[in-house]
Amino acid sequence: MAADREGDLTVVHAQHAPRHDPADGDLESSWVRRGDLTVSETLAGWADEYPEVKVTRFLTAKPVVEALVHEGAQAGLVVLGARAGRLPIGDPIARRAVAAMACPVAIVPHRVTAEERAQRLRTVEPAADVVVPTY
Repeated sequence: MAADREGDLTVVHAQHAPRHDPADGDLESSWVRRGDLTVSETLAGWADEYPEVKVTRFLTAKPVVEALVHEGAQAGLVVLGARAGRLPIGDPIARRAVAAMACPVAIVPHRVTAEERAQRLRTVEPAADVVVPTY
């Protein structure tokens, strides 16, 4: 859509920064590196396909909805990835973001493939000090 409208794209990656990461000495830079890696993997190949679109990456530890509303204040359209369930609006973050936005919102559900699920199970090990907030 950005290419068709000759617009720019701002990619917002918001997550709570961990308070303590025993594996890394420099907490802030390790969080930023992991966030940047996530965004890079997500955008892999898009720069080649749409070289005319300027992409700005915005990594933040602000609450997700707050970051989306702030960054989307001047946007013509916010495209929101949502955890897929039976209905994409079932995602609590998506629901809160849609309610708070002042511009049109497109919700794109992400359905985890069997390969992605297997990859997550192989690489993610449970840690005793990780707390996952729920909404």
